[in-house]
Amino acid sequence: MRALAVAAALLACGIARAEPLVVGPYVQDVRNDGFTVVFETAADVAAETRAGDVRVTTRGTHHEAVVRGLPAATRAKYRVTLGGNDAGGGEVVLPDAARPLTFLVYGDTRNGGPVAAALAKLALEQSPDLVLYTGDIVPDGASERGWATFFADERALLADVPLYPTLGNHEIFHDAGATHFRRYFALPDDGREKLYYHFRFGPAEFIVLEGNAPSPAQTAWLATTLDAAAAAHAAHVFVLVHQPPLSLGDHCGAALDEADWMTRFEQHHVRAVFGGHDHAYERMERRGVRYFVSGGGGAPVYAEKSCAAFDRAAKRSYRPVHHLLRVRVEGTNVEVTALAIGDQAPIDRVRFAGGEPAFAMDAPPLRPAVEARAATTPWTYAGGAIVFVLLGVAVRRRRVR
Repeated sequence: MRALAVAAALLACGIARAEPLVVGPYVQDVRNDGFTVVFETAADVAAETRAGDVRVTTRGTHHEAVVRGLPAATRAKYRVTLGGNDAGGGEVVLPDAARPLTFLVYGDTRNGGPVAAALAKLALEQSPDLVLYTGDIVPDGASERGWATFFADERALLADVPLYPTLGNHEIFHDAGATHFRRYFALPDDGREKLYYHFRFGPAEFIVLEGNAPSPAQTAWLATTLDAAAAAHAAHVFVLVHQPPLSLGDHCGAALDEADWMTRFEQHHVRAVFGGHDHAYERMERRGVRYFVSGGGGAPVYAEKSCAAFDRAAKRSYRPVHHLLRVRVEGTNVEVTALAIGDQAPIDRVRFAGGEPAFAMDAPPLRPAVEARAATTPWTYAGGAIVFVLLGVAVRRRRVR
């Protein structure tokens, strides 16, 4: 019934396709030796997905073909057939730690129409290995039509390039359990259940957080995951979360809710943290960590506003434009380039290397009163103890006399 609803939504949007597929095919969860191909059909049918000598059969209306056993560090072509008829396919780049890595970051399309289509075209031109999506894919998480529109707009890109999303607040609007998000995305590391996850792609470790509901359990998981990445000598660690810790957009930053996360980013020298939520491009810096906001995927852009002192102090760039980020990783070097639709020149570019000097270390505290009290608490306890002992001695002497 779900696939039929999607088919009806596609017809209503004027984006129905001749073949029996109503969504996809699109790539998920790329591993060293394979990937998962997801697609939906209007009817309960048998399908076959072939990649090289590997063949995977599926049946139903929602299909997830888990392809494994491919040669590592290669380009792998795949095709989907229904009843012997070709239904589409693509070509996937498998991870290779020995070569440069290019990934894109953008989000907040919310069915952005021509803007979203133009960004998808721009994204294809960058030949990325993967896409990090900063959330708010659809305006209404329960809308079959919204999801169908997204996958139709992004079809050419997602047939070849794996999408790794973070959960936005709009994905749980009218769908508190994120059932559609869980349905469409085959996430690694039990991400469907937890809604936060991590994965390794080539030389980089990626950590995807769930910013709608930060919890002690998620913070403990983050600490363990960062420790494991350090023990494995991951050359680069990148973090994705919908609600950015620092921002000067309409929502301002979520630093007070994510302060424990930020402390760990600093301790583990995370290379960059990417967020969305505010519809603009932003580059922020705080205590040795770079924060980027990329929420310019199609929703109306936000003008800069006045936020907390720690948000203002972190600002390096703010541009209320529709855009995407291209991130290139080569050796110990990282280059982040912000590209706007139709602009020949980048709107911003920053390069950083491993072992660079500390920067932005004089940032204002997140919680001035709390941090100031924490800094003075040991002295207060010590002073209190001394006073207590001296009073005790004085009383004892008075009694002796």
